[in-house]
Amino acid sequence: MAGYGIVSGVALKETASAQVFENFIQNVLHVNGKGVDESYVNQAALNSQSIAIPRVLLGAGGFRTLGATVNGGQFNSKDVVVPQSNYFYVPLLYVYDRTETLAKIMNDKAGYELLSKVTANIGKKIARGINAITLAEQIATTLNASATAGANTYVTMGDSAYDAFVDANALLDEGDESIECDYFPTEMRQAFVRPSFFSEFKKGDGTRYVTQSNLGQEMLATGVLNPFTNSEASKVQMRDGYAGEIDGCPVYKVSPILWKLAANYTIKSGSALDEEAFDNIDAMICSAVGTIRGFSSNGDIEVVPAITGQGWVLQPLVHGGVKCVSAKSVRLIVKSGFTNPATSSAQLSVLPVESQQGA
Repeated sequence: MAGYGIVSGVALKETASAQVFENFIQNVLHVNGKGVDESYVNQAALNSQSIAIPRVLLGAGGFRTLGATVNGGQFNSKDVVVPQSNYFYVPLLYVYDRTETLAKIMNDKAGYELLSKVTANIGKKIARGINAITLAEQIATTLNASATAGANTYVTMGDSAYDAFVDANALLDEGDESIECDYFPTEMRQAFVRPSFFSEFKKGDGTRYVTQSNLGQEMLATGVLNPFTNSEASKVQMRDGYAGEIDGCPVYKVSPILWKLAANYTIKSGSALDEEAFDNIDAMICSAVGTIRGFSSNGDIEVVPAITGQGWVLQPLVHGGVKCVSAKSVRLIVKSGFTNPATSSAQLSVLPVESQQGA
């Protein structure tokens, strides 16, 4: 593929590269059983508008003392406990179904395999959307709770990124009484950090990455499940986000572009937040216990012949939902200048960009 362009009055040849520039988009970052729980939503549920997940409440009941003035007889005089239950409601209304059309003549004359690249890009846009929706849902839920109930849902970073991380992780040990969890299991946690925040672990007097070689080696060597293959991660890489383990928690680096997109997906009083709304959030540690998610396969893309001429119509259909059922299962690490965009009278919610006014 060659052409000509005029430079200083002379037609000079220009050549098109045979290699196509790659769009490097992060894969789906939340790992099932770590940052989200995807075990509740099966294919049958995905064909519904929502799923109700039943929960049996602990109910009353405790020890008593024989011989005590109150309830000290041979038999317990308290009322018999009748078990009660309720449920978590998870809407399954997010859908990616934007059709793309490619003429065969354009694919043939492009000089490279345009169809395969377009198909791959759809998969990347789906992954980016799932990441943004999940981050937005978790952040919005925890910020709403902080604004209404004064819940301690985030830690302000001081001089040490490591200390802030440990403090935020420790908050998950405190559990959430509202869903009858004394603690969130250590093995069911996942941290998401900005690259700039992660770099703080490697420099300064408070570093735990360089000066303590055993911990540095552990961060690099520890493997966790890859969200696409369910196999052990063998390499620290930005595509899957995995960056090692800190304080017993797997850490995933999240591109600043995704943090901005999560803000775009978050609305307040009917309008999307500014894309800089989450810029002062440096990191998030969450538990799979508190977030339920389910999406259909990323491979659900049908390619059918174009109607108006020779070519292809790419018809993706990926749908599902995500719901954070515990604000305390998500702990943020924020800069000192952070201002919560949620208020008691104006709560945050999640609405994908293509469903927003003016999109």
